[in-house]
Amino acid sequence: LIWQYEHWEEVPTTDFLLEVMSRANLHKYYVALSGTDSQGKVWRLDNFLEEPQHSFMTLLGDYGTGKSSFSLHYFIQQAKRYLQDNSRRIPLFISLKDYPKRADVPTFLQKEFMEKFQLNFSLAVFQELALAGQFLFFVDGFDEMMSMADKQETVANFKALTRLTFENVQFMTQVEAGRKNKLLMTCRTHYFFSEAQEKEFLQADYTVLYRNYATKSRYQITRVNVRKFDDAQIEEF
Repeated sequence: LIWQYEHWEEVPTTDFLLEVMSRANLHKYYVALSGTDSQGKVWRLDNFLEEPQHSFMTLLGDYGTGKSSFSLHYFIQQAKRYLQDNSRRIPLFISLKDYPKRADVPTFLQKEFMEKFQLNFSLAVFQELALAGQFLFFVDGFDEMMSMADKQETVANFKALTRLTFENVQFMTQVEAGRKNKLLMTCRTHYFFSEAQEKEFLQADYTVLYRNYATKSRYQITRVNVRKFDDAQIEEF
């Protein structure tokens, strides 16, 4: 993946392991993005890992504002850092454009690893690493899932993705939650739920696990809107 990213001009379009990588030569042409949250705070987006209190960030923006480009760029940077220091979180890129109707991330990753990389994927190892907070998930294109027209499916998929941080499992199994998985998800702005809807959906799961977890955790999703390029960024590009 890193080699394809850094040798973009040498890779035939159909040979890219990630379809999003074929869209532009980001190794040669990339300008850092920033965004604003609901409090008006301006984020340098690639500082997400340095914010320990945030485990789930949704990056919202209109078509063509750079959400997928940022995710891919950030993923490649984290992959290179992981190869240099394997105590860092393991980055995994998930494109929801090719996702099945109902979210089942382990099954999807198992299929991806076998088809794209000819590698075995152990669900037991995945769960063990996830419980230890070893992953950084890049989930690109929530609005592109085939089930977006079905509200019930959309809510179910959104809940499934929030659980990738494994915070609730860490709580219920008494695993020491010294480190959490991180998740960065991109979505077109007008597809995403309002803050009130988001809270309602997350709290509507009346299982014993969720009810107990929700009373003891202030689980929050940081919503960040991509800022359009200013004059300096336009000139840089």
